[in-house]
Amino acid sequence: MSILGKAGTYEATYTAKDKSGNQTVNKRKVVVSEKKAATNSTEELNAQADALISKVAGSGSISQKVLNLVIYFKNQSNLRYSHTYNEGNAGGWQNGARIALNKKTGDCYIHASVMKLMLERLGLPNYIVQCTDKSHAWNLIKINGVWRHIDSTPTVDHYPNELMTDSRRYQTLQWLHPRDWNRSAYPAAN
Repeated sequence: MSILGKAGTYEATYTAKDKSGNQTVNKRKVVVSEKKAATNSTEELNAQADALISKVAGSGSISQKVLNLVIYFKNQSNLRYSHTYNEGNAGGWQNGARIALNKKTGDCYIHASVMKLMLERLGLPNYIVQCTDKSHAWNLIKINGVWRHIDSTPTVDHYPNELMTDSRRYQTLQWLHPRDWNRSAYPAAN
């Protein structure tokens, strides 16, 4: 509802007066619309995630469901990779997941954000991990009682479709240039 009580077109009259005492009166039409409900609420975001999980994850083991989701998001026809810093990085992981599901494009942080949402909907504790130089992001998940790294960023070969230990994750990060993450900030994946 508007401050006027209902949506509609109204005529507004306003007066302006300067320091010298000159005055003018003007009229304008003002259109007042109903306030739209917020879109992409947490409930809507979760519903989008649940629908996608039902469509993509399959009925296998929890590990296979996770890998099916990774493969889905690595396919650029489902979520195109953009090398540029994305607005989702500034809005937190939930905003990143919204961008992934609605705009279907984003950088590695956006890919990690949508995976975080999917993993949470599957009931798996997880973190978004970033390299110390902020050059890459991926997920660390607790699956079948152990912590493993998973990377849904589309690439030719340097981020494999596998659940990785810390040593394997470190090895894959070296393929482009030396990178590491703050290991003391996350559970060990041994």
